[in-house]
Amino acid sequence: MTLRKRLSWLFLLLLLLVLLAVNVLGERLLLPYLDQQDQLRLHQASGQVQHALEQQGRYLLSRLDGYALRLASATEDVPAAPAELDFILRLDDGEPALSLFSRLEMDLAQLALDAPLAAAEPPTISLAWRQEQPLILLGLPLPNGQGRLLAGQRLDPVRLLDELHIAPGAELQLLPPDNETLASGTSPAASSPVPAILARGTGVESTAAQLHTELHLHTPQAQDGLRLRLSLPRQAYLQGMQELACFIDWILRLCAGALLLAGLCVEFCLLRRIRFMHREIASIGLNAHASRLTRLGQDELGQLGHALNRMLDRLDSSESRDQAILDSIDDGYFEIDAGSRVLTVSRGLERQLGCTAEELRGRNLAEIIGVDELQRLRQQFRQTIGGRVAPRFVVPIRRRNGAIGYFETRISLIRDASGRYCGLRGILHDIGDQVAFQEQLYDLAHRDPLTGLGNRMAFTEQLHYCCDEAHGTGRSLALLYLDLDRFKEVNDRYGHATGDALLVAIAERMRTAVRQPDLLYRLGGDEFTLLVPDADADKAVLIAQRLHAALAQPYSLSGQRIDFVLPSIGIALYPRHASSPDALINAADEAMYQAKLDGLGHCVSQATPTEQAALHEL
Repeated sequence: MTLRKRLSWLFLLLLLLVLLAVNVLGERLLLPYLDQQDQLRLHQASGQVQHALEQQGRYLLSRLDGYALRLASATEDVPAAPAELDFILRLDDGEPALSLFSRLEMDLAQLALDAPLAAAEPPTISLAWRQEQPLILLGLPLPNGQGRLLAGQRLDPVRLLDELHIAPGAELQLLPPDNETLASGTSPAASSPVPAILARGTGVESTAAQLHTELHLHTPQAQDGLRLRLSLPRQAYLQGMQELACFIDWILRLCAGALLLAGLCVEFCLLRRIRFMHREIASIGLNAHASRLTRLGQDELGQLGHALNRMLDRLDSSESRDQAILDSIDDGYFEIDAGSRVLTVSRGLERQLGCTAEELRGRNLAEIIGVDELQRLRQQFRQTIGGRVAPRFVVPIRRRNGAIGYFETRISLIRDASGRYCGLRGILHDIGDQVAFQEQLYDLAHRDPLTGLGNRMAFTEQLHYCCDEAHGTGRSLALLYLDLDRFKEVNDRYGHATGDALLVAIAERMRTAVRQPDLLYRLGGDEFTLLVPDADADKAVLIAQRLHAALAQPYSLSGQRIDFVLPSIGIALYPRHASSPDALINAADEAMYQAKLDGLGHCVSQATPTEQAALHEL
């Protein structure tokens, strides 16, 4: 991710956190407060309605009282009823006696029977739902015991809201009391000289745009009363939400502008300088010792540039010192990458191989040491890469003049900053003289100095190796044991020099007669052995025939003709005749002695009778 993207994401993250904080504070603090203000307005409005109904009832009761006085003093005509009242009914002993007037289409007789105020003595006010209409019922006794007046007014919610001037959008509904309200009502209170309207609320309900509350309005003389449902718009809450959204919108606009301005400042004041420094750093190569960062300045980037220049100075000094040390030693130093391509060589390696650094650099390791040798060394490379210790090994490398040189190599891993393997470094030490000396010592220890064949030590080691290989592959191994008959007569008659010359001639004929002369051995004196891997009895017999035919020919040594020296050959097979190397030697030795007992120049095998008969034909 680029620095520009990283800074942009950081700015957006901070902006998101700010917006989230503003939104949380608005929803947790501001909006609940505004909602409480709306609920307070709703409670105040419901109180106003309750107070207005109470005042209306008292006013109508006073108007009815005036009308009752005029009615009691009238002798002929009934006085005009107050315009505020919708009906007036005169009662005698609680029964309808006369309907003075009515503006409502109602059954006044039934209303008189249902009215809870028909028999009450003091002036009373009641709210009731009668014949599907909300009413204020008034009860007033006439003077001189002339009966009682029952009057009422139909309540109009719209007119009531207009008179109270409650907030626009308010809704008022007058509903009949439900059963739950009636059941939870209190017992009737004692009569009061000042009628009052009581209210019992059911709480506040809220929707997305409005708040609702219900009040059960009743008087102490009548518990049924009315249900008043008042709804007000959530004016403060909705306005707060709009202002909060507008505030967040302005924050987004301001932040977008700030982001654009900050991006331009970062681009011109920071990113351009960083790109310039990056180009200068990338242009500094392996040989650019004089290149340094320029246009540094005095701010943090300038301090970083000065620190990089000091680091480059120390790096140049360190590389120069290391190169001087490598050039002064005789051993060769090299570095290769993960693909086995040569990266760096020292002058010591150039002298060892007779090649220049330009000729070696970039070449694959297989081109230098050969494909076969590379295959042999891959396991050691894997061990080094895998962390197993492989501190040193010997590798042959062809010099420029074609000669093979042997070098002792110590290698170590090269890892990048993340710890991943990316190559090897090593030191080559020329051990050609040591290898030649070791080969000479090995040859002296494992080779017969007279005939040049392997000696008893070499035979023992090779026999164990061939037996192990035959056991692992399930194949057979043949051992031919040869002893020269009448060889002692040569030494006695012609001298030991002639006897030695005869042994040399016999060894040469044996080399010519077999396909693997490196498996021929002289155990000492006139005893020889031959190992034949992957050979059955028939093949061993054929080889014995070739050897016998080659060695049976006369020898001419120092003017002397020698034709009486013949080989006795014993044959044994592994694992058919023996299960171990020592047992195989004993079996072949016994077969050889049996051949001597059978006569000069015979072959005997530890074999079946049929194989034994075939051998006796020799």
